[in-house]
Amino acid sequence: MPGCPTNLQIQAKFAYADTWVNWRDSTNKTADLNKAIGIFGSIPVTYGTNAQTVLAWGRMGDCFLQLTNYTAAMTHYQLLASSPQADLAASAQARVGIALAEEMQSG
Repeated sequence: MPGCPTNLQIQAKFAYADTWVNWRDSTNKTADLNKAIGIFGSIPVTYGTNAQTVLAWGRMGDCFLQLTNYTAAMTHYQLLASSPQADLAASAQARVGIALAEEMQSG
């Protein structure tokens, strides 16, 4: 995306990944969520860590939670919660995600 501002490139990647998460008529939700995880995971790798990119960790946590991979979900929520770039709302939401994953994991 030459010439496109970085913040718009990041927003486009979030939207693309969210399309995979929200594909209602999917016949393979596991594959869709894994595709979204890959896209979300590329955001901090490609653009570095900042207030916008670290949110991808939380979205990855959401995907892992749907896949019932609670350990991976907690790991990604913790990355977001402990990031100095995360704002208070994102950090709090990640902590809720950790608690939810712990509760679901304990059955």
